[in-house]
Amino acid sequence: MLRADNPAMTNPVEVQAFGATYALSDLTPTPAYYQIRYRNRSGLLGPASPAILATALPAPVAQTSDFQVFPEKDSLGVLVRAEIPSYGSTNGARLVVERANDAGFTSGVVQLAVPPGVYTVRDRSGAGTFHYRVAYVDPTGTQSPFSTSKPATPGDNVPPTPAAPTASIVGSTPDSVTLRWTWPNSGGAGYRLFDTATNRVIQSTTGAHFVEETVGRNESLSRAVVAFSGTGANSVLSGVGTTVTPFADPAASSVEAAYVATEKVRVAAVRPAGATADTAIKIERSLSGDFSDAVVVYDGTDTAVAFDDLPSGTTTLPSYRVSFRNGGGAETAPSPAVQPTFV
Repeated sequence: MLRADNPAMTNPVEVQAFGATYALSDLTPTPAYYQIRYRNRSGLLGPASPAILATALPAPVAQTSDFQVFPEKDSLGVLVRAEIPSYGSTNGARLVVERANDAGFTSGVVQLAVPPGVYTVRDRSGAGTFHYRVAYVDPTGTQSPFSTSKPATPGDNVPPTPAAPTASIVGSTPDSVTLRWTWPNSGGAGYRLFDTATNRVIQSTTGAHFVEETVGRNESLSRAVVAFSGTGANSVLSGVGTTVTPFADPAASSVEAAYVATEKVRVAAVRPAGATADTAIKIERSLSGDFSDAVVVYDGTDTAVAFDDLPSGTTTLPSYRVSFRNGGGAETAPSPAVQPTFV
């Protein structure tokens, strides 16, 4: 018997080699695909059976990123958000969402329509308190146990929807930045900051801000906020706030300058590692040296740039510095200034 983590049975592992036993307990991460081949006493193998998928889906956990409900104040609806485990989302698993009038799911049970690949469902349930629970279904039709239920009362003690969060950089290292996400206080007892790309709660906080550390350079981020009341009622999810972190600040060696003739300076720079086609190079010149008189002599998206600058009419040695701007508009600090060498 062979096991692999893909239906093509690439790089399989042999989990049953011999004997008269035709059943085994195999402790392995899901999903797992199994295939059977028979070997005779001469060691010859017969044809392989079709691969069979075996999964063991856990029950979703309520009040975590697995499963959240958000009562909506104005529309008397409920937004149900759930997250399928990563192994499920890559293998076609889907969600089952049920609503009932009571926590025991004995009255008014309705199964909401959830298309495959959709993890957010808006239920126009009307006035009253309702209970929701979710389960996973794998591609073979095997369903996990239901989560514990979570109540929601549309329009009841629901905090106002926060505004979309905004980001500012409050610290940095060569490889990462620290961001401060802020939003206006909407009167909630607390707030949850969501990563909208992964549908995960990053942090719950009682203040209207959160400091997110060690975010990578040149990284696109999207965040949203939910306010919650003292009784646990959630606001509608805010709008999405986005930001793109800058490249690491350039070193002095990122720009080169050299006299190639009288009053003619050859200036050159190359885009940083990880740059894309919309990454811009900006080069500034200063005659004072402190860049209070900075003049932009180049701002463009060439992969590398080299040009002759003619700071004519002055006997002052010019200074140059470079900065980089990614496609999201995030610009680095300028490099240290360099002055032309003589060649």
